[in-house]
Amino acid sequence: AVMLASSDGVRTIAGAADQLSAPRAAVFSRDGRSVLIADAASQELLVAQPSGGISERVKLPCVPADLASMNDSPFWFGCESGGQIHLIQLTSSGTRVLFVPEPVE
Repeated sequence: AVMLASSDGVRTIAGAADQLSAPRAAVFSRDGRSVLIADAASQELLVAQPSGGISERVKLPCVPADLASMNDSPFWFGCESGGQIHLIQLTSSGTRVLFVPEPVE
């Protein structure tokens, strides 16, 4: 389960009832309205609300190894099986996952 601790106590953001079985990483959106959770077992990105509940599930192209936010762009995650990097964009029309190709020399 992914839990949020605050001065009000601890509460579950997502867990088994949300079909979350192997959370690999979690990060808050910049505005604090969403929590992105990378689930290794389902190979999905879950977009949850801090008050609880999943608002969106996005299939990932690989098993996620990590998840982080970047200073001036979207979030990123790396694949467990290799060096692939993907960007995640939260938009009003839904979440997008973009592959970042290696530079060509």
